[in-house]
This record gives sequence, C-alpha cells and structure tokens, in this order.
Amino acid sequence: MKRFVPTLLFIALPVYSLHAEGSAGQTGFEFLRIDVPARQTALGGAFTAMDGDLNGLACNPASLAVIPKREAAFSYADYFLDFQVGSVSFSSPLRNGGTLGLGIGYANYGEFNWTDEDGGPAGSSTPGDVAVTLAYAAGFTRTTRLGASVRYIRSSIQNFSADAAVIGAGIIHVFPSQQMTVGLAVVNLGKGLNGFRDRVEKVPTSIRAGFTKRLAHLPLLLSVDAIQYTGASESMLDNTEFAAGGEFTFSSVLIGRFGYTTIGSGQKTGPSGGRLSGVSLGAGLTVRNFRIDYGYGNHGMLGSVNHLGVSMTY
Repeated sequence: MKRFVPTLLFIALPVYSLHAEGSAGQTGFEFLRIDVPARQTALGGAFTAMDGDLNGLACNPASLAVIPKREAAFSYADYFLDFQVGSVSFSSPLRNGGTLGLGIGYANYGEFNWTDEDGGPAGSSTPGDVAVTLAYAAGFTRTTRLGASVRYIRSSIQNFSADAAVIGAGIIHVFPSQQMTVGLAVVNLGKGLNGFRDRVEKVPTSIRAGFTKRLAHLPLLLSVDAIQYTGASESMLDNTEFAAGGEFTFSSVLIGRFGYTTIGSGQKTGPSGGRLSGVSLGAGLTVRNFRIDYGYGNHGMLGSVNHLGVSMTY
C-alpha cells in the first residue's frame, strides 16, 4: 500500500496551522478557508459587508447584486512551501434584473514523488483542489441585496479523490445616510459526497457577519467581520475569528489598505515570535477599466504571503 496518509497530513498542515488549536477545528477541504483575493487579504479578511465587489463571491454572494457591468477578476498567491492558490471569477448583469456570477478557485500543491512500502519509487502525482461556484444576486429593495450560491468541490491526491456539494446565501443592507453597510452570510453549507477512503470529509461551513462604515470627515472605509466556523469545539466563541481592516483613498487612482485577523494569534511562537502575525497590508491601483490589487499577509513563524489580483469591467 502506498504511503498517501502522511502526505495528506503534510499537505493539510500549512493551512490547518493558520487556525489555532481550539479555534475552528479541522475538517476536510481546508483550502476553502484561505482568503485568496488580494483586496480581501489586505483587509484582514473582513469582506462580508463589502458591496459591489466580484471578489466577495466566495464569502457573501449578495455582494454581486449592484455590479453594473460585466466584470472579470483574477487572483493568485504563492503560498507556503510553494503551494499555489488562485481564483478566476466572472459576473454579468441580467436583462431582467440581478447579476449572475461564476467563480473557479484552485489550490495546487506541486509534484509529489511516491514510494511503496519498501521505499522504492512508485510514480508521482500533483495533488490539488478545485471549487466551482455559481451565484445569483439581486436587489430585494433599493437598499437590500440578496444572494445565493451553489458550489461543487473536489480534492484529489494520486488515485484518491473527495467531492462535496454545498450552498451559500447572504444579505447586504445599506444605510445611505450613514454611509454604512451590514452583511450576513452562510457559506459552504453542505456535506461531502465521498471521501479519500471510507471517511466522508466534512466541509468547513462558516457563518459571517460584518459591517463597513465610511467616515464622514476622512477618506477611510472601515470593515469589521466576525466569522464562526463549524468545528469540533463545543464553544461558539472558540470557533469564532474576528477581522478588521481599513481602506484609505489617496486619490481616484490609488487606495491603501491595512487589516488584522485574530487567526494570527495562533501563529505566534515564543514571547517575541510572530509579533506581526495576523497583520495585513495592501494597495489598489485603478487605471481606466482595470484595477490591480496587492495584498500582503503576515503569518508569523509560518512566513508571509503575497497576493495579487486583477479585475476589469467590459
């Protein structure tokens, strides 16, 4: 029998390490917890109430409702141990109202060489994950947006694979006079269809609540989220992470971003190790119908990750 179990643990470790023991707990399909879009990363992951951004497809489908034109977005990050994650998304307003969105997210873990029980070569393969999301969002009222999504997930390693089907739903309400939005979403609600062996993998369902607030006398947009993951812990608080970020508008072309997530508290080692763990920074540059986003996430002793995103309207 080929040694696939140790390699599965090796693959899961970097992602699982991002979530401290006693916080979210480990499930299958752990790559779904990674914030891939650069703007979302720069804001610490606080994106549930972000209105009108295609990059919000994975965390709140209602964010698609007020995208006025067809849009495409691409995100990429070279993750730990040279693992690569990315996403490609598209949205299009419909003639009869509402917006249709399609997203494809992936994780690539590079080439692995396999050995048999005697230590001899047994070929190689490239483990990976993919998630395909179809979403629809529309304005319920002038200030309320609703969205729903369905998602198919597949993880593969050598000759083994696991599949899951999940749904998501979200709402965003806008308070125009206060320049504020509030959002609530449930994503990845469902179960595995099969597992790598006899075990059917669980899916990391999350309940997200957040708000954004644009300050009246400062060109700053604040965003705050609370994210509760389903997991092994019996305490709701133990399963909840918090994220906060800000977007400072320097001009119509340039935006600066910063953020923090409590996930970083589990990545600190020793009294002084990983002091900046959980801190994120970034920027956005708009040129005509293109927007280029950069996000930097510090993960303490695990290292840092650079995220790049490009979006365009057409």
